[in-house]
Amino acid sequence: MILFKQIFSLFFILIRHLKMIYRYKLMYFFLIVNSKKGYNKVFSGKKILIVTAHPDDEVFCIAHVINEIKSVIKSVSWINTTLGQNSINKRYYISKEETGKIRKSEFQLSMNRLGVDSYLHLEVPSYLKSELPREVINLVYDKIIDCDILFLIDRNDKHPDHYFSTKTFENLKDKDAIYYYNVQKITLDTKLQYFSFKFDDKIFNDLIKIYKSQDHMKYSFQAYRRVFNKKIFIYK
Repeated sequence: MILFKQIFSLFFILIRHLKMIYRYKLMYFFLIVNSKKGYNKVFSGKKILIVTAHPDDEVFCIAHVINEIKSVIKSVSWINTTLGQNSINKRYYISKEETGKIRKSEFQLSMNRLGVDSYLHLEVPSYLKSELPREVINLVYDKIIDCDILFLIDRNDKHPDHYFSTKTFENLKDKDAIYYYNVQKITLDTKLQYFSFKFDDKIFNDLIKIYKSQDHMKYSFQAYRRVFNKKIFIYK
């Protein structure tokens, strides 16, 4: 019975993995056709601010963008909104409180690896049900206003932490100063402007090694890399 459950579980994971790859390939084809190469002069001399919802959100896309433009920008700052206390490989699990601490420590290592000038972890409990409270917004309001360009997670991503983190901050900045990046969801719309950047395999591997507590996400990470291993995309 145990062996049967293990086989069934592996079969289910394989099917999910293949479906994810197929979905990503459809996205990739659309984006290749409808994008142009990232125009780094747009970012030259600019103060960049990135908002993520969880430690490890950067692995998929935005870390690669920053790696490509960091030589021309003035500075890069980072805000992570939630603890991500509900997601961790079971062998690391002690409690939700400890999960939050582990993920925060991994986030700090990731920021150091990416050479971020300043970062802030807001430590809001995950699975948001609304936009961030005013007292939390007040902590970062000046950073939002001060930045030249704000990067937010895809505005149609339905994960509650992704959705409400983006919703909170996009109301504080002029839309012309906002670019959107993907965690897993990518909005496809010919009315949007898409820009492509190089996928950096070394950055990807380094961050995967840092986020050891998230190795239960390896199939998602690997499916993404299998399709987007040449180019990743942002839009506005």
